[in-house]
Amino acid sequence: MVYLNQILGLDLPTTTTQLPKTCIDIKQEVKGVVQPVNKCFLDYSAYGYERSQTHGNLPFPKNIPASSPQPGFFEYLTPHQSLTATDNSPLFYINSASIVPTVFVSLPAMTNIGGFVQASDDARAVIDFMHSHPVMAAYAKPVLCEGSVALPPLPAVDVSSKLQMPTRMVGNTAREGTLTVSNLKGAPATGSVLLVGKDSTGKELFTQYNFNALAAGKSISFIYAFTGPNYATTITWTATATAVGDSNNTNNTATFTTTVTAPRSRSDSSERD
Repeated sequence: MVYLNQILGLDLPTTTTQLPKTCIDIKQEVKGVVQPVNKCFLDYSAYGYERSQTHGNLPFPKNIPASSPQPGFFEYLTPHQSLTATDNSPLFYINSASIVPTVFVSLPAMTNIGGFVQASDDARAVIDFMHSHPVMAAYAKPVLCEGSVALPPLPAVDVSSKLQMPTRMVGNTAREGTLTVSNLKGAPATGSVLLVGKDSTGKELFTQYNFNALAAGKSISFIYAFTGPNYATTITWTATATAVGDSNNTNNTATFTTTVTAPRSRSDSSERD
């Protein structure tokens, strides 16, 4: 950091800097001649950095309501610890957590230039983590902004659902889908989400998941494992979330369509061989 300040010319007495300077006279070789030189260094002695305090409420601004803002949470993609797809590739789910201790653990307060360098490296680590664990497009929950003035509490909740199922699959094979419920605002939400899959013959697959005290600005994801029918068809999926005191029913339902290809029979395989 000291060398970078010198390269940028911030150590020069004539350069205006945000931090004050400490200047001393030293002897230094200049063009082969040792002579007195007035050397300046940026003074970081008043700088303090405490990791948990700095990152505890990030992202900023915090989630509404302004009268009782929620701690800062961010979403990131993380591998599922036990489930894999049929081709043995790992499955992922969307997690919601705070930066500390997800990206790094707590750290004692640091001062002076060491604290400044640690704060800079922590900012780099957060950016690197987010780039390495990106949430799929259209699956991140909406950003909720903190109000500019104090607002009354919002008791009415607003839950929404998102659905990701296989676009195409071969019949009679096992697959998984992801169902996500978000509480966009208000008090903690308690309710359920019903997932129904109906094919062209009228056959139905269905399941229900419950959630309790889902805080405003947070999401919960469910993995639904199923086996497709052994014939060609189209499955229309519908996920409907309900919660006590939901103030907005226009975003409760999500749909998805899966095209199922009939599995090859043994006779087909024999003829091909």
